[in-house]
Amino acid sequence: MAHQAIETSLGGGNLAHKRPAPVQWGYQSFVWLADEFLISYACAPNAGKAALFNIGHAVELYLKAVLVKANSKKDVSDYGHNIEELLTVVQSSHAPLLSRYVLKKGAFKWLHNTIAPEGHDADYEHYRNHQELYWLSRYLVDTKYLFASHRQIKGSFALIYCSLNEYWQPFFREIRQHLGIPNSESGPDVLAIAARDSETPPYARKYLSKML
Repeated sequence: MAHQAIETSLGGGNLAHKRPAPVQWGYQSFVWLADEFLISYACAPNAGKAALFNIGHAVELYLKAVLVKANSKKDVSDYGHNIEELLTVVQSSHAPLLSRYVLKKGAFKWLHNTIAPEGHDADYEHYRNHQELYWLSRYLVDTKYLFASHRQIKGSFALIYCSLNEYWQPFFREIRQHLGIPNSESGPDVLAIAARDSETPPYARKYLSKML
């Protein structure tokens, strides 16, 4: 078991905390865990904010899988749950992957504006078409405690999300194709197994099959 290292400076009496080196497995492990979040999302469409949290973690893990497959020595724990940064890094280093999902800085203001603009607003239209991605890219951690305890969300906010959102099907399908899943080194395709398992609810099998 890894323990946090603590060094004591005898001169000043200050404690300097060192984060232990992370234990990181191959990209396949990121994919398997992401698929488990996707299966949970698909099987419990009425879970509300918990379902949104599940899809957010699947996004995070798949983006990290892309980076780890490209460089197995890259410590992706440094990104934490920052989907906005992960998405930008993946798009810039693996173009044209996810080029249809480039977030616009000017659109983030609509996370906190509950009144739609009068007339055409390009940033608003982009935000509306990618609303869940905008939300999760900034507030994945707060989604876990939404309406209970917020660390990053300040003031009023607007959030509209839907269950079994078809928006995510081409998003994950594109990443899986980029990773070449399934392949000889990727191991069992957890998502495909669930999509074909008779014990998986029919609506979930239908939803997941469109990510393959």
